[in-house]
Amino acid sequence: MFASYKVHFPEEKLRQLFKYYPDIFDKDRLKNELYIIYADPLKYFAPLEFIDFIFKNELQEVYQEVTKLIQLVLTIPATTASSERLEYLFLAVAYPEFFFFLGAL
Repeated sequence: MFASYKVHFPEEKLRQLFKYYPDIFDKDRLKNELYIIYADPLKYFAPLEFIDFIFKNELQEVYQEVTKLIQLVLTIPATTASSERLEYLFLAVAYPEFFFFLGAL
């Protein structure tokens, strides 16, 4: 999947993300961070593996927006109702250390 994103960046997926979570991400920075990741096959990890890579290598400042995106993906249960999702999202973004401690990230 990532290899194809190197050639065909998933613009529509980003637009949808920003539509549903307009104030969470720095749009330009997230896009740049994703370009960097998609360009490097050594960074093609599953979300849980990538967040582990980020924290083990202390790259939270380098990949600020991608870190938030992965935390979002890993903390919002697929079966949760929309209002509960938003509440859970805001908690995860505001207190990522807590969710990481719980093993949710």
